[in-house]
Amino acid sequence: MDKKSFDVNKRKNPRVDKKYCVKYYIKDALNQKFDISQIKDISKGGVRFWSTMLLAKDVVLVVELHVPYVDYGVRIEAVVVACEEKMKDLIYEVRLKFINVDQSTNDVLDIIEKRYHQGVG
Repeated sequence: MDKKSFDVNKRKNPRVDKKYCVKYYIKDALNQKFDISQIKDISKGGVRFWSTMLLAKDVVLVVELHVPYVDYGVRIEAVVVACEEKMKDLIYEVRLKFINVDQSTNDVLDIIEKRYHQGVG
C-alpha cells in the first residue's frame, strides 16, 4: 500500500476535493472583517484552504461556506490546527478542525460528501 492510500484510509472523515468559496474571520476580533478564499478540500471534521493571512494555531475562526446546491451560506466555528507558509509572506495553507457543529451544518457536510462520491456537485 502506498503512503497516499494509507493516509486516505486512516481518516475518520475522508477528504472531499472540492473548490468551494469560503469566507472567514477571527471569532473574537474586534473588527470582524471577512477574508475570502477557495477551499482545497473539506471533510466532516474540518477544511483546508489557502489564505493570505498567517493564522496562529488554536485561534477560533467563524467560517462561512458557500456550496452551489444550498441556498444559504453555512456558518461553522473552527479552530486552526496548522497554518503553513507556502509562498514567503504571501500564501499560507490553513487547516481547520470544525467545532460546535449543529445538525443543519452536519446535514450540509453529509450532502457534500454524498454528492462527491456520486460524482456530482
